[in-house]
Amino acid sequence: RGITAVETTVRSDDRQWRFRFRLGLSLAALPVLALLLALGTWQIQRHFWKQALIAEMSVSSDQPACPLTASVSGVLSADGAEQLGCEQYRLTGQIDPNSIFLMGSDRIAGIPGRYAMAYVSLRNEAAGLTGLWVRLGFVPENKYRTLPEAVAASYRNVDVSHDFVGVLKPAGWTGPAWAKPVNDPTRSLWAYVDIDQMNAYYGVETPGFPAVYLHLVDGPVFEGLSYFEPVSRLPNNHWHYALTWFSLALILSAIWFFMSREAVAPTSRNKNSTQ
Repeated sequence: RGITAVETTVRSDDRQWRFRFRLGLSLAALPVLALLLALGTWQIQRHFWKQALIAEMSVSSDQPACPLTASVSGVLSADGAEQLGCEQYRLTGQIDPNSIFLMGSDRIAGIPGRYAMAYVSLRNEAAGLTGLWVRLGFVPENKYRTLPEAVAASYRNVDVSHDFVGVLKPAGWTGPAWAKPVNDPTRSLWAYVDIDQMNAYYGVETPGFPAVYLHLVDGPVFEGLSYFEPVSRLPNNHWHYALTWFSLALILSAIWFFMSREAVAPTSRNKNSTQ
């Protein structure tokens, strides 16, 4: 009996493996593999897109800000977000505290918060430029309610106005059409900047700026409001995401391969030699 047990162990360890194509397993794995590869490729594309966007958004602190004039408005109306070779623009006006709303989410120094948008009435109303939308900056959670109150208090004197410096940015959804979210102003849910929708909801007009807003990098001091360069909070981690998707695709391929193997009995020659 002891010899028989040894022989059985030897024969069990002497198994041979061969690859066998399994249609059901392959049909189940192939769509998932294609999806993982597509996601990895998409992240690589987004990496280069994000690089170009960071280069576009980079602002030279040595270059003085240009005045936001009617001539700039004319070019913007015709060519979208073209900026006449100027990286930053300055304007003078008043923030409408009733137009302040929050959108997006972020975490700075471990503090969660959102970004404030607001309508600014312009002081230099040349050529009918009355106002435009601006992205004020980052607001922590505990300042959501007090920010509009602080802005309203600063404009109790109707003659008060502030200087703003920022970068003109195109409005609208920039992601794929199938992933476009829905803005719901009645619930204060804004996923992206829609100038027409914002104008209609808040009852304002932005002649000369139908599809752009100003991302502020400098402005009046309000408690809890942080300004920063638009590129400073724009991470580019898409290489890591691509590596994750491709790694999952490799793992799936390995699982498919090992599950497609089957054990075969030893050849008769091996049986005789064992005996």
